[in-house]
Amino acid sequence: MTARMLFLLTVRSAKAVAALAAIVASASVLDACSVFDAQTGDALNFACSNDDSDPAREVTFKGDIRPIMNRLKTDPNGPGCRSCHYDSLAIGGDADDAAYESKKGILQAGLDMTTLGGLRRGGKTSLGVTAVPGKPCDSAIIKKLRGIYPTGSRMPRESPRFLNDTEIQLFSDWIAEGAKGEDSE
Repeated sequence: MTARMLFLLTVRSAKAVAALAAIVASASVLDACSVFDAQTGDALNFACSNDDSDPAREVTFKGDIRPIMNRLKTDPNGPGCRSCHYDSLAIGGDADDAAYESKKGILQAGLDMTTLGGLRRGGKTSLGVTAVPGKPCDSAIIKKLRGIYPTGSRMPRESPRFLNDTEIQLFSDWIAEGAKGEDSE
């Protein structure tokens, strides 16, 4: 092997090693960035638990979860799901209903939360795993509310703020308790 051939082999090997190092570094950066919310940039550090945070208190869909979901994104008590994920005509609204104008959640994601049955069915990326009974950490709705779902934005999107930790914990506890409720709720 000539000195020139050895030199070229060394240069090519060094370039290959550098390219491999760049790929590994990019993957590490992408992994590190996955803990940031795309809309706010805040680190979303939380430990997920499938345990009910308050076993002495029963969380019901009708009494605890539905009232949060029923709020419009401009509600003074905080945003909900109604503006994008409800079929307002199905809940007695009309074409003038503010919820009727924006059906992004139904049209884009295929997730109709007008009824608990619709929520359970899920959307295009959450088919059947929106609320996994007993497993909030595996439930798409918890991941979307926390901003760690692999696709799309943190929910509720395009609202003045996100749900607070107490509200998200209610969703998590409801799922930990079995995500009970009638499909028609």
